[in-house]
Amino acid sequence: MDNINEGQKLSFSTLLTTMPNNIEIPIIQRDYAQGRKKVINIRDQFVNTLFDHLIKEEPLHLDFIYGNILSSQEKFIPLDGQQRLTTLFLLHWFTSKFENKFASFLEIIRDENGSRFTYETRQSSREFCDALVNNSFNLDNDETISEQLRNFNWYFESWDNDPTVASMLVMLDTIQKIHKERDLPELFEKLIGANELITFQFIELADHGLTDDLYIKMNARGKPLTDFENFKAKFEKILQDNPVWEKGKFLKVYHEKMDKSWTDFMWKYRDPKSNTFDKAFMNLVGTIFGISLATEETIQVDIIKDLMSGKNSNQLFDFYELNNRGSFSEVHISRFFSYLSNLISEKGNLLDPLDNNEVFSLSDFIKKTFEYNLSYSDRLQFYAYQEFLSSGKDINYLNQWMRVVRNLSENTFFREAPAFVNAVQSIKDLLTHSEDILSYLENKKEIKAFENIQKDEEYLKATLINKSNNWASKIYHLENHPYLRGQIGFFLSFTGLTQYIQAHGNGSWSDKIDNHLLEQFEKAIKLSENIFDANGITTYGNFIFRRALLTFGDFSVRKGSNWSFITNGVSREISWKSLLRESNDQLPQREVLFSLFEELDPDQDIKKQLLEIIETSTIEDYRKGFIGYPEVLRACGNNLFIRYHTKDSILLLSKNQTNGKHHEYFTYYLDCVLQDQGIKTVYQTANSIDEFKGITKINGYSCEVKWVPTSEVTDEQSTYLIRFKKEEYLTESIDKTLVKLRELSIID
Repeated sequence: MDNINEGQKLSFSTLLTTMPNNIEIPIIQRDYAQGRKKVINIRDQFVNTLFDHLIKEEPLHLDFIYGNILSSQEKFIPLDGQQRLTTLFLLHWFTSKFENKFASFLEIIRDENGSRFTYETRQSSREFCDALVNNSFNLDNDETISEQLRNFNWYFESWDNDPTVASMLVMLDTIQKIHKERDLPELFEKLIGANELITFQFIELADHGLTDDLYIKMNARGKPLTDFENFKAKFEKILQDNPVWEKGKFLKVYHEKMDKSWTDFMWKYRDPKSNTFDKAFMNLVGTIFGISLATEETIQVDIIKDLMSGKNSNQLFDFYELNNRGSFSEVHISRFFSYLSNLISEKGNLLDPLDNNEVFSLSDFIKKTFEYNLSYSDRLQFYAYQEFLSSGKDINYLNQWMRVVRNLSENTFFREAPAFVNAVQSIKDLLTHSEDILSYLENKKEIKAFENIQKDEEYLKATLINKSNNWASKIYHLENHPYLRGQIGFFLSFTGLTQYIQAHGNGSWSDKIDNHLLEQFEKAIKLSENIFDANGITTYGNFIFRRALLTFGDFSVRKGSNWSFITNGVSREISWKSLLRESNDQLPQREVLFSLFEELDPDQDIKKQLLEIIETSTIEDYRKGFIGYPEVLRACGNNLFIRYHTKDSILLLSKNQTNGKHHEYFTYYLDCVLQDQGIKTVYQTANSIDEFKGITKINGYSCEVKWVPTSEVTDEQSTYLIRFKKEEYLTESIDKTLVKLRELSIID
């Protein structure tokens, strides 16, 4: 064996042929994971990369694989490299089968006991590996490999319960699918050929010995080669192989900072349990390279989607994932060094030249990056921040630039990666005007990729900010509200500004009018601070705000088949920000909100005013039950969903669909009235539109009360139907229903 510290460069076939040892994945290792369904993009990319290098006959080095050789048992036990070795085993198996070269593969992979590549993890895993090499059969390329294997009499159904076998089948299907789609030539000979196109660095841990204690020590100290250490080694190799880049500047900076200021910075964010910062640093690396890739005008959007799809998953990037996506070109590496230099001081501290962290908090961004909990908007703001600094522009304009980018990005919905890529290109174009962004906006110059509604708002605000410091300070203050985050168009309309500027031009009005508009805007600011918190509407309890709002009109917004009384949740369609957004299709609901705001005095107790509006309500239409009884709104579930079953039939949905528990509105409203009067009732909910839903008992009497909409009573008004002692009675309202119940002596 060559020098243990440096290892030996081997291929899968030479690993088996240059030593008499079999490869056995130890029982303490996890199951084979590259075939898991949730990593489909990474799996497809890896298989495509393997095929690409074989076709082009370009070497692909898969980094370190290390473990222990047990000479007495003629086994090599890998401690790291299990996933790659398994994929290579399956790739050799498939290509040899498909190209009728299986006999050649068997000379390498099989001995008298079966497969020389096997798993100790489970008996079923070992049996499956043996079955792949011990059974003779041909492949039908029109049917998936997994379907074919499961149809053989030697395949045990119990193997389907083995996660490793299941993942190996998925990987084989993936290899087959990509091979077929690309109509690839014969590749097996290239896999086992003397050129050794697919290789790894083999290291024998001869001095350690294979014990459970070794694994424990590795977990406590960090493995001999972590993802972070692998990245450092491979990244340094790339820099060494390209000395012409800026005359070796990259490599020099790398040596100066990687193990000094950058490590000092990351050490402050280390995991308290493992005492390492590997995952945090790799997430920062992946984030920067992902953003940089999005700047390419011809980038494959799927690559960006893969790199951005780890939201809320603590995704850890490794060298291969980034390298396979073309991250390590000169332009992207240059941006990586620039961004880190802008972030980290020579003493390892966070550099933050922003005066106002409410606009863009760099420390919050770093925290979300390390947790890999980033939105597209977060990334766009970081890109705009970094590009401004890297371009050497006047730092005095940074706050204004970041304010505009914050407003545009946080109030644009990026449903898919293409929209994000377009927004990156738009920010790249806008950067030219970043030192005079207000004048650019005031002149309504073109802005691509972002929501038109928000762009129009930015044009209007630029006019006001340029008009006077009074407008500027008030606008900045309201924009920084933790819920509004730059979207204040509703309050500008409430003030009358939007309408006034549309009628009178670019803000050239008298001081008297200006003072009046400023007073109205000040009222809007106070109302926003009293009514909204960081999550949405301030919690007054018992849906007080919504019930008061209903006295001015129906403000519900549609989502699919349902209508929502708007939530404080994260759903974009049914959020308060959706209602506050300047949009013609929700103008009636916005007018309802305007009407309530006009009635409120921001200098008085808001909750007390809302309760007074509810208590003095004279509404007599269907809204009356929602206004009078918070229990009715509570029955609408977390999304506050109702569904109009027919024109005058309303369902209160605890879930999103009618197959979840739901109430019928008019009977539940009656139920609330009865219980409010101290009358005991039993209400039956339903899990289907066709099931009965209504009151089944009143004061212990079996008495059904259901709602009969107009559609079920020809040419007659919708009504309550009472069934009591085999008799039926129709009543037109709650009051008349109560009268009838008294006549029947069901209630007093």
